[in-house]
Amino acid sequence: MVSKRDIDKLFKQKHFTGHQVGRILLESLLDQLYDIPPRISDQEIAKMKDHLANEYEGGIYDIYVNIYAGLIDVFNFVQMLSNNAMLNLVALKGNVSLLSQAALDHQMKLNEPVTITERQFRRYETNYKKYLKEVSNQHKNEKILLIHYLQSKLETILDESTWEDTDEETFWKKYSHIKEILDQYDKDHNSIPAKSNQYIQKLYRDYHQDDSSPIEGLKSLAFFEALNTKQYDKELQDQIKSKHLNLSLQELKAYLLKSYLSERYENNLSKDDASEQAFKDNDIYLHYFNNLKSSADFDDTLPDHLTKKDLIDNSIFDIPAIYFDDNTNTSTTNKINTENIQNLDQILAKELFDIFKAAAQDLSALTPDIKEILTFNDPNELLNKKITQGILAKKGDNFYKDYISITWLRSEDDYGMWRVFPKKYQYQARFHGFSVYHDPSNDTEEDHFTKIADQEEKDFFKRIEEYTDDQQVTQRYTSIEKFITLYQAYSQFINGVIVFSNDTDLSKFKKVPAYRAFLKEIDKFHTIRNLSLYELEDMIRDKKLLQDTQKRIIDSFPLIDLNKPRIKKNNLEDIASYIARTFSQEDSKPISTVTVLDDIVRGDINAKKE
Repeated sequence: MVSKRDIDKLFKQKHFTGHQVGRILLESLLDQLYDIPPRISDQEIAKMKDHLANEYEGGIYDIYVNIYAGLIDVFNFVQMLSNNAMLNLVALKGNVSLLSQAALDHQMKLNEPVTITERQFRRYETNYKKYLKEVSNQHKNEKILLIHYLQSKLETILDESTWEDTDEETFWKKYSHIKEILDQYDKDHNSIPAKSNQYIQKLYRDYHQDDSSPIEGLKSLAFFEALNTKQYDKELQDQIKSKHLNLSLQELKAYLLKSYLSERYENNLSKDDASEQAFKDNDIYLHYFNNLKSSADFDDTLPDHLTKKDLIDNSIFDIPAIYFDDNTNTSTTNKINTENIQNLDQILAKELFDIFKAAAQDLSALTPDIKEILTFNDPNELLNKKITQGILAKKGDNFYKDYISITWLRSEDDYGMWRVFPKKYQYQARFHGFSVYHDPSNDTEEDHFTKIADQEEKDFFKRIEEYTDDQQVTQRYTSIEKFITLYQAYSQFINGVIVFSNDTDLSKFKKVPAYRAFLKEIDKFHTIRNLSLYELEDMIRDKKLLQDTQKRIIDSFPLIDLNKPRIKKNNLEDIASYIARTFSQEDSKPISTVTVLDDIVRGDINAKKE
């Protein structure tokens, strides 16, 4: 930047070059445009002009005088266009705000109980009774392999958290045969056969290969708890203080949400990844995230030579019971396929036959009626014998007594009355309940309220269509694009002036105040647009409908990429040469700065022509 001291030094010279005086002239224009205290007066510039070295230097200075006039025109022109573009952005923001408000209005309705008539309730109640009976019968008829039944029972017995207040000695008195076998396993250090050992080692590694990642959804859950509750407020406030951030807790949360929306809907990250990246974007962290990573660091190594005790201690014995459907004879997980589960069962039936036998003895002692169905003589019978859950309930297994009980089913939310509501209302009925409208006159149409809700939903999607089909939206985008194109040309023009004058301080001409306000408005527009997409995720349960609706908004309100080149990239030396030629006024024609910008947009600067 040319300082007052630099100018004072120049005055000591007897003669000046056209570039020296011209640069000071343009610097003085910066002072005027940005309300900076003037570094030189008009009289001083005039005095310097009178002492130009020769006629050639006078010609150079005249080019600067014309550039000066052109800069005033083009600066004001860009300022005006910036304001127009900002008005178009404000209008687009209003369009998206209408979408967002429509989404919020509809969401409020979806967060209320589903209203139904008394006649509807009676019909649903009748259907619900039928549903409960059907589920009960289904549970009764479902079968379970004996080995899987014993595996699941062993899993519960060995889980000390299920012992409640029973001390260890008292507890094992009920399961003395199992305890005896476990003690035997503790003393027996003989390995299982090498072939079985090798098979289980590989299976176990494959089974746990995805366990190094935290459970999906935990990061985003913690992120929104940090934003919407006070759970992590102290941790966030401590970081604001330690990092000397000049903002409040609420401002930090606003920045975090803005970053999340940007990462989610501009960079297309998953909910978890967007949550983690939002913290990184703001140089903030949650200890909870680190705890998630450490808890996910699962050691999938087993002893080189497995014993029967290892099969118990490493929870290998119950894998089939967890991941096998005995009614379809198929695996229920991608972690381990059907054939591998069946092969593992064969190994377990042979190697752990004694503990399965002991479990059957202890369970039979506690529930004598069950003894007959838990009887088996060899591993083959253990592997192939199936029992219905209805028989288990009838013989006294308390878990299956509940599982087939209509009273128990009615008390469980998974089997609540919401199940018989129309599919589109099931989520709302489950999580927000339902209310029954009492009509003494009984004149209300049976489906009156659900029809109203159906119409409200249609109206909502119609509003989405109207807001995204608005022709004015297209026109506003076109106008904004034209302005950004022109500003890129203006920016290249200023770069050309910098090269011509060899004065980098002139880059300040790019900082048009209205353009800077325009940039802020773009940021707000992107945030509101992303917020609308986010709000829809909490509202539309149908995945395809959600994707289609979001796509409609994304297509109708695309992000405005300011970094995308919209004009030809001209060589700056060529632009500088073009400026020198154009503003020399050799042909005495009026200089139109708008024409200059149009030439730069088209790349029609004809640099080689002299």
